[in-house]
Amino acid sequence: FEEKQIENTIEQLETRERGGTYVVEHDDITRAIEERNSDLAAELMARHMDGILSAVEYQIHQMEEE
Repeated sequence: FEEKQIENTIEQLETRERGGTYVVEHDDITRAIEERNSDLAAELMARHMDGILSAVEYQIHQMEEE
């Protein structure tokens, strides 16, 4: 809930632009879990979270420059 409140105050949220990519990543993570491949699931989740973190850091940097 708090995350949504914060997101709603940002007009152009970088992560919103990546929804299609995130769906594919979620599907890959889900598939690895279904296959009981915990190593792959953990690796894919780590990459996914790193990507989100990078997008947020990029946006923060852009906002600081404005």
